[in-house]
Amino acid sequence: MEHDVIVLEGETHLGRKPGAMFFTTATGRDRFARTVLYSLRPIEKIRNLGATLAERMRKKVGGHMWVAAHMRRGDFVREGWVMESSISDHLSRVQRHLKEGILILRKIHEEGKVTPFQIPDAVPNETQLTYEPPRDGEWFYIATDERDIVGLDYIRSNGGVLFADLITIEDRQKFGWPMMITDVIALVEQVVLSHSYYFYAHAMSSVAGGAVNMRAAMGADSRTSWVD
Repeated sequence: MEHDVIVLEGETHLGRKPGAMFFTTATGRDRFARTVLYSLRPIEKIRNLGATLAERMRKKVGGHMWVAAHMRRGDFVREGWVMESSISDHLSRVQRHLKEGILILRKIHEEGKVTPFQIPDAVPNETQLTYEPPRDGEWFYIATDERDIVGLDYIRSNGGVLFADLITIEDRQKFGWPMMITDVIALVEQVVLSHSYYFYAHAMSSVAGGAVNMRAAMGADSRTSWVD
């Protein structure tokens, strides 16, 4: 062989340094962070559609702040990696955290100050302060790979808004055939989650990490993301 090969043994998905690497200098660390945060992002059509759906969500709650969560189901249920196995218990857990998030948003609104993530070149996005905080009992957005009709109906009946509730047939036609691929939908939903004013998710899913990175790069308040 002409090249050295590094084998990373064991679990590298959860609780590891970015890229499973340690950095010998702050300069190298920050260069890597800038690349991940500001250069690795979805293509423009995904970003545009996600922003459009996020704005529809804001209008759905009357034009003020809204909260969101990622509920990983699917294979996580089969493998026993979900936070709660039943859809009802899982949604209850999500709702508890979102209620806590609403209190945080109210506090930030009262303070009138955004505290960004501690990342290179962070610029606080203070436009979020121009909107009123969420009100009790309002709609919240749920990004999920749950496919059971009963489970989806349960989410909706308890205040959840899903991807299918915001996207239109015109959106699908304009976006094209890639919208048929669930991984592409997940990328769009990451963008939607990045625009929410509070975000909650499960640490075992990479969807959560991608959404938090986007939020950090966009100048969201560091107190408005919670990965369980």
